[in-house]
Amino acid sequence: MLFGVAALASVGMLQSCDDDPTLSNAKAVYIDITPSSIELTVGQEQRLSARVTNEDGDVLDVPVKWSCDDESIAKVMLIDPNKKDDAPEVTDPSDENTPSAEEGEGENPGEGENPGESEGGDEGEDPGLTPPSTDDDKENTTPEKPKPTYFAVVAQPGAQGKNTNVRATLENGMTAIVQVYVVNHSLSNAIEPYTKKLTSYQRQPNDTVWFKISSPALIDDYDLTYDVRLTEELAFNVGDGVQDGPDSPDRKFTFAYENPMDNVSLKDIKDSDGNVTDHLLGVVFTAPRMSAKAECTVTLSKDDATASATVPFYVHPKLSPGFEVNGKRPLADEMTPSNIKISLMSATMDINSTYKVGVCVGVEGGWGVDIANAYGCETAGLFKWTVEGSAVVVENVSVDMDYKGGYVSYLHVRSGQREGLSVIKYDMADTTFVCNLNVEDYNISHPVNNIVVQKNGEDIGDEYTFEMGVPAELDVFVDPDASFIYHLPVVESADPSIIEVAPRGESDGYSRKFTLHKPGTTYLKVTVPDFPDLEKNIKVTVADKVRQISWASGMPNMLLEGESVELTANVEMHSGLPYDGEIVFKSSDESVATVALKPGSHNECIVTGVSEGSVQITAEAGGFKSAAHRIDVNAKADLIVNDMVGDNFTAMLTDNGDGNMFVMFSNSETDVFATIPLIAEWPAIAGTYKGSDGQLTYNGDFEISYDFTIVDNGDSTAVINGYFQMPNGMKVIFNDITVEYY
Repeated sequence: MLFGVAALASVGMLQSCDDDPTLSNAKAVYIDITPSSIELTVGQEQRLSARVTNEDGDVLDVPVKWSCDDESIAKVMLIDPNKKDDAPEVTDPSDENTPSAEEGEGENPGEGENPGESEGGDEGEDPGLTPPSTDDDKENTTPEKPKPTYFAVVAQPGAQGKNTNVRATLENGMTAIVQVYVVNHSLSNAIEPYTKKLTSYQRQPNDTVWFKISSPALIDDYDLTYDVRLTEELAFNVGDGVQDGPDSPDRKFTFAYENPMDNVSLKDIKDSDGNVTDHLLGVVFTAPRMSAKAECTVTLSKDDATASATVPFYVHPKLSPGFEVNGKRPLADEMTPSNIKISLMSATMDINSTYKVGVCVGVEGGWGVDIANAYGCETAGLFKWTVEGSAVVVENVSVDMDYKGGYVSYLHVRSGQREGLSVIKYDMADTTFVCNLNVEDYNISHPVNNIVVQKNGEDIGDEYTFEMGVPAELDVFVDPDASFIYHLPVVESADPSIIEVAPRGESDGYSRKFTLHKPGTTYLKVTVPDFPDLEKNIKVTVADKVRQISWASGMPNMLLEGESVELTANVEMHSGLPYDGEIVFKSSDESVATVALKPGSHNECIVTGVSEGSVQITAEAGGFKSAAHRIDVNAKADLIVNDMVGDNFTAMLTDNGDGNMFVMFSNSETDVFATIPLIAEWPAIAGTYKGSDGQLTYNGDFEISYDFTIVDNGDSTAVINGYFQMPNGMKVIFNDITVEYY
């Protein structure tokens, strides 16, 4: 019996002729196992093949079974290269489907490897036998030829430093063996830094430093240890506009789990095709609430073998920085949908001028202590400005703490007398902001030929009128308009007490806004500082305007046919001055009532009733119309009651004792002038009542026609509107009469 090659003597089958190429007739049998010696790491596989020959060298067509002496160290498995990731595992083969040694891989009999799998020989299993191959459904005319299966030995987890035997067994019980050694992975290039990242603290275990490892099995082969430590605290003055300083008394890293391996994360990086390109190992921790330099070291070791890698990083709050562009600051709150963070921009500046470049350093969370720690990186030089190119020189760096949720770092530069390009950078630990600043002579590259003042796209000329109460705006720009952003026109008012020029807003563009204070006439002067020969003067008039028109309180709303009442309209001006214009009064139906301006007055009118009905009276002034005032014109009546509670008349609601309510009107001459039953039970007396009923005490029972409404005030009083009329034609009108319950 030999490792890899075995010569087996046949039993009872000696012949003097040439050796017969069958197992039973062979004088000697040789099993050639490839490879002859196997060295594996955990998870690694080694393909196996066996070639059985006789003394004459003929390949014997006999089956071979594969097995392992100790399956806790290594297993022989059937590998199907056609099997998809989600396909079920191949089951143990059966005797009937065992390939002969001569079949090999199925394409080169007697020459190739003999694929096979073994799950051991316990409990009657028959390891190492190949299952039958089945043809796939052949819908295509030229289906892809399936790859042959094969046997391989696979090292098992925890078997490092151990060895066992792989056996190739013939059906007559003869066996050849090859020894398998399970070794540790090599530590050569085993671990190295994957990223150098700026970590952030969030008071939860979400900070991770990543390393690239050659194989995830390394952590099974070797002892893994890690160390996360501070190397330098970034000192700063917390009094520079920051309300509260750092708050991390322990000044150390913490971990979520007591078991060190629970703080280690493993993941694979895959390409677009799903192929694994890198194995990563991460150490997860919580950083102290401070600003500092730190480093993380991971070490793999066993006995005298060791390998380690270190990643330096910085500790500070999670930041959301962005350029300040044209005076606009991105919000520090990262969750705002319109929160645009720009890290690359281009700008221009004029010769002999200054320019300010700003980066808004938003701190997520916005706590004062976290802003202080972020600012510590600024003062310690971790965040810094640099300038490439000689077109500008640095004047100074300033910080604006008046920024919700962070601070703004500014670099102030000045240009000389020459045009050119300078590249300004703001370097952070993991981000660089770049501003390409081009110095130009604006008077040459962006000249101005004329000043343009327009309203709604039309030139206003030399005169213009504003109306108080109407937004006062003009478009003021230059020709050509491409020079506008380089040469902003200046607008001045000769009399700010009449019209005042509002400051130009960041997003105003051509539009200039004005504040109108009082009626009057003055001038607006428009100039371009870089072109003193250009000047435009515009005569402007501010005209007063009606703000609103309304009716005076307490105006009457009822009259009889042929009678007249006076109404007063009040006009309010935007300036607060009295209105001296004309008011136009109108009636909605002159067949019911007419209206005319009262002689000698500008805001009073006379309304005259013509016939029974209702009209709406309106007043108009300066393009504004008042609310309508209703006038009810009633037929001439014998009695108009405006106060039903007094010496002459009394109105009351009374109960006759059977649950029916009556409205009772009485005067000083009679106990009961008229009594009208309500078609409702107490207290549901609100509603409209029409019909004919009632009585007159001094003239017997008498039908009275009536039409009135009752509105319950809910406080033992009600309001009555309407009339009642007796058969003799006498009509009593009552208007908004408050009556009590009795």
